[in-house]
Amino acid sequence: MNDGMGRRYYRNVIKVEILSEGRWFGEIKDLGLVAMMASQGSSSAAVTRTVVNEEVTAERMAELLGAQGSSPGFLAARGGDEEESGASPEEGTRS
Repeated sequence: MNDGMGRRYYRNVIKVEILSEGRWFGEIKDLGLVAMMASQGSSSAAVTRTVVNEEVTAERMAELLGAQGSSPGFLAARGGDEEESGASPEEGTRS
């Protein structure tokens, strides 16, 4: 599947394990907080596995981006540049 311009979109869901002395309350909506607490705080975090790795249509990607509060044009504006993320899309993936 591509968007007619040769771009392919993927939905990747990962599971993160957080170890800490105390409980984390509520929903964790900020990955920056998880990273900060793991690198500078009193917690440890690790990606434990890929739960979902699926190709999606451009229309579905727009829906997913909207649900996350991102503009549906987010990826188109970036030109679909996977290298900028720092992770290879094929590295350590499972279906």
